[in-house]
Amino acid sequence: MKKPQISVFVPIYNEEKILEFHIRILKKYLNLLPYTWELFIVNDGSIDMSTEVMRDIVKRDKRIKHIYYKDGKTRRENLAASFKYANSNIIVMLDMDLSSNLKYLRRLIDEVKVNNYDIVIGSRYIKGSKIKRGFFRLLVSRAFITGCNIYYGSNISDYECGFKAFKKPVILDLIREAGYDKTKKRSVFWDAEILMRAEKKHYSIKEIPIEWTEGAKSELHFSREVKMLPYMLRFKKALRKA
Repeated sequence: MKKPQISVFVPIYNEEKILEFHIRILKKYLNLLPYTWELFIVNDGSIDMSTEVMRDIVKRDKRIKHIYYKDGKTRRENLAASFKYANSNIIVMLDMDLSSNLKYLRRLIDEVKVNNYDIVIGSRYIKGSKIKRGFFRLLVSRAFITGCNIYYGSNISDYECGFKAFKKPVILDLIREAGYDKTKKRSVFWDAEILMRAEKKHYSIKEIPIEWTEGAKSELHFSREVKMLPYMLRFKKALRKA
């Protein structure tokens, strides 16, 4: 088997109903790429039949790996900890619900591989993007982004979209600096923190427009967001020191 040129990481938590079908769709798009690839399914402590489904899938395709963490649900911490296993120099992350249209996968990768950007992120809020999302969730998302732009002085248009690509040395450097949050208080703020740390270190970041449809499991948890606030406030001080 040839060495992979692209390493794709997909976090899962209790996805038994969609795993088989969505991995089949993802493989279809990956096989259209002019690059060899490997696919890591990062299981963040699923308690349904996801693990059993994955055991069967990896037996059929050696390009697919299953990493299981029993200490989930960590949102992003275990996903980030898995990037070191990549056998290529380009790391792609995306969500299992395939909310980001995979027709943009080639461009996401080529902006790193061909155009030499350090980080490329799919944005739902720049010219050319198309988004299907409930009004209230859209309002909360835009408020979060605007708040981060103002409070931290950041220029990113979309932190939360899970459609991203990185040069491996770059993302590993940022993960080392950010550390692993055992308290789980960072939660979904991980994406924003990584991108703001990247801005501070002057890594090149490219945002590309995508088509995005809200997944069935997309949820808003006010208790989780409230617990995240003290971490977000402390992060401003940490960012100054970075």
